[in-house]
Amino acid sequence: MCSLSGFTPFEKSTEISLGKWWPAFKSIIPSFVERSVGSKLLLERIDENFHAQNGPAKVVLVGMGGAGKTTAAKWYASMNEAKYTHIFWIDCEGEQTIKTSFNRLGDKLGLHKSDSYFAFEEFVADVYEKLSDLRCLFLFDNAIRYSDQENEAGLRTFLPKAANHHALITSKKHTWG
Repeated sequence: MCSLSGFTPFEKSTEISLGKWWPAFKSIIPSFVERSVGSKLLLERIDENFHAQNGPAKVVLVGMGGAGKTTAAKWYASMNEAKYTHIFWIDCEGEQTIKTSFNRLGDKLGLHKSDSYFAFEEFVADVYEKLSDLRCLFLFDNAIRYSDQENEAGLRTFLPKAANHHALITSKKHTWG
C-alpha cells in the first residue's frame, strides 16, 4: 500500500503497488445515486460509452459548477472499482495542478520528473508506458480545455493512449473536441 500526501489509498494487490488514489477532500455523497434513478442511468451510460469505444476511451461530464460532475465521476469509479487495476485522480484546474498530479504518480512509479514542458510530455508518456499493461481509470477533474489554444497545452496532451486505459473527465467548459 502506498501513501501519498493529500490522497487516501485503497489497497489492491498488483505488481505495481499504487492502490486507488482519491483526494482526501473529495468525498462520495451516497445520496447522489440513492435519490435518483436518473443518476443510476448516468453511471450506466458512462460505462456503456467506455465499452463502445475501441482503443483508449474517454468520457466527458460537462455542466455548471455544483451540478455533481465530480460526484458522478467518483461514484462511477467506486461502483466499478473491480474492473480496474488502478484508479488515479488527476486534478486539472490548471497546467500546474496536472503536473503536480503526474509528478506524484511518477514518483510512486520511480520515474524522474522534469520541469520543462516538452520534457514533461515525455514524462507523462513514461508514466503511461509504465502502466500500459494494467487496466487503469484516470479521473481528470475540473479540466479547462481539451486542445491547444494560443500555444497553451490542452488536456489532450495528457490523456492516456493505451487501449486498456479509460479517462473520465469533468469540466465546466462546453467546448470539447
